Amino acid sequence: MPDYNDYEAMMLSARLTAYTVHFESGPLAVFGESDFVRFAYERFVNLTPSRRPVALFKTEPEARAWLATKGYE
Repeated sequence: MPDYNDYEAMMLSARLTAYTVHFESGPLAVFGESDFVRFAYERFVNLTPSRRPVALFKTEPEARAWLATKGYE
């Protein structure tokens, strides 16, 4: 599992907030089956203020197929 303390999590959240003010975000597809991937994905989704589509997949082909439906390849 990633080792984030509260300070690091808050700094990540602040950085993500700043990015969403200045940059448009496209969809995010994350893939992997480990607990580490799932934990990092959930942490990111909970911290980011962005309203972009985000999804977790077991495999890269599944993730790429989903991105293609969003206009990204």
